[in-house]
Amino acid sequence: MTKIKIALIALVFVITSCNSTEKEKSNTTVDLSNAQKDSLTKVLQEASMNNNVIKIDEIYNTYVKPNCKDTNDVQFYLQRAHVKLLKSDFRGSLQDLNKAEKKSPKTAHVYFMKGLAVGSLNPYTIDSSLVYFNKAITLAPNDPQYLETRAETYNGFKNYPKAIEDINKAIKLNPNKLWFYNLRASYLYGNKDYENALKDYNFCIEHKKMDGDLFYFRAGCYYFTKRYALAIKDFDKAIILNPKTGEYYAKRGAAKFKLKDRDGAFEDFKKAMELGDEEGKKYYYQCLEWYEKHKKI
Repeated sequence: MTKIKIALIALVFVITSCNSTEKEKSNTTVDLSNAQKDSLTKVLQEASMNNNVIKIDEIYNTYVKPNCKDTNDVQFYLQRAHVKLLKSDFRGSLQDLNKAEKKSPKTAHVYFMKGLAVGSLNPYTIDSSLVYFNKAITLAPNDPQYLETRAETYNGFKNYPKAIEDINKAIKLNPNKLWFYNLRASYLYGNKDYENALKDYNFCIEHKKMDGDLFYFRAGCYYFTKRYALAIKDFDKAIILNPKTGEYYAKRGAAKFKLKDRDGAFEDFKKAMELGDEEGKKYYYQCLEWYEKHKKI
């Protein structure tokens, strides 16, 4: 898997529900009191949601490094596996998840997290993680988070039709989550279905106007459908919001070049190059060669 978004893990599921058909008795023999476990839950939630590396290190050193005794508490293994995922201890996370699976083999979240861990260990193969995501979705077919993560996995390997299929299911389950429409727009864009991608980008911009990337990718839709003037307007908005992003200038320059505004394109390529964009640099030297050939510099 090229990108595994560990921040996607919903800790509420890990902490409050296991989706198991079998109720486990918690004969806990771990070296943590109930108060400590409650504290771990709260701190883990806070650290993960805010991507607080210091807090994650603190949790890891306090609760994970010490050798704890085994427990029948599946949630504890899920929590500890999550901390290890956040620390990129993928093998250690799998060890805890394997224990959780033995104790509760019908817990969907165990397989979901195993998919994340295995995908991180084998980032260039899709099958290893999909086996577990598929199993999680089989056990909990109405969980939009699982569908979203599998969609992102497909997207990472450019299997856009499958990604679109999964995100459509997630949207049907949770139509109020704006992020799902953003994801679908990106999958449609990757699949070169620019007209339908435009619909989703329009929807997202209507509800979340101050986002440079939304304007940038909508501009891309206009560009690839040869509506260059509209593309330039959206590139302008993206640049206002993110003036240090070289790629924006490079793409705006390309749109200007299509409209034969070579001077404007040249300036944009120059700015993109100054900001470290390689595509802008390539176009800049191509323009420079053209100007020298026509003696305009």
